Amino acid sequence: MLFFIAVNLGYTQNIRPASNIGNNEYPQVTPDLRIVFSVNAPHAQKVQINLGKMYDLSRDEKGVWTGTTEPQDPGFHYYSLIIDSIAVADPASDSFFGTGKMSSGIEIPEKGVDKPAGDPFPAGWPSGRHWVDNGKKRPHR
Repeated sequence: MLFFIAVNLGYTQNIRPASNIGNNEYPQVTPDLRIVFSVNAPHAQKVQINLGKMYDLSRDEKGVWTGTTEPQDPGFHYYSLIIDSIAVADPASDSFFGTGKMSSGIEIPEKGVDKPAGDPFPAGWPSGRHWVDNGKKRPHR
């Protein structure tokens, strides 16, 4: 059901961004920078993703809604779930305040940009997080 074209981003399969909460598998980022969403909302009549553009999700017989976006530009993106015309944060992802309200967020990796050696965060970690590189004793982002 998932279709993607492999590009050299340092991974050949979908990645689970670090902004996902706990063991949630979705959203995922494909090697060609599309975002795959899966939302369990069995009683909903319509589920969409607002990522600056609206994406309609498709419902299966169990009430799980899935969909894949177009390729996204690298960087941090805010998004919201729209369930029956009501905007909500994705319960599977961390929420961030940066659009005048709490929104979900996802980091799209940049092609050809490697993480610094000793980077304590996995691919897809929101770029606004800071840490100290113990070798250089200075904050990084």
